[in-house]
Amino acid sequence: MAGEGVITVTGNIGNDFGIFFTQSNKAYAKFSIANTPRIKKDEVWQDGVTTWFNCTVWGREAEVAVEHLRKGTRVIVTGRFAANAYTDKEGKERTSLDISVDSYGVIPRNTNNAPTSTETQNDPWA
Repeated sequence: MAGEGVITVTGNIGNDFGIFFTQSNKAYAKFSIANTPRIKKDEVWQDGVTTWFNCTVWGREAEVAVEHLRKGTRVIVTGRFAANAYTDKEGKERTSLDISVDSYGVIPRNTNNAPTSTETQNDPWA
């Protein structure tokens, strides 16, 4: 493993997913999260480079996740992080960024179509 630790990530779920069970009948669900930072250049907000994280949720939380989370849902996850090296189908060395999720939550989307100020209009977190 290239690195381990605890991490908190926000982003959008990148795939639809289902529930699976280990041989010992423990439930788990796997989904990916795309995290794209917003960068301000010359007074204009732009998307930065997207980083993908592979997330695994275990037990009852996996069952709840399958019921409530869908592709495109904006979430925040916290869990144990590991960067794992592997070789892809074409023989290239790659690194997967994996999170064993301890907790997660849905981040509501801003449904206000009319910003109240210029600051809100330019703020990527609004």
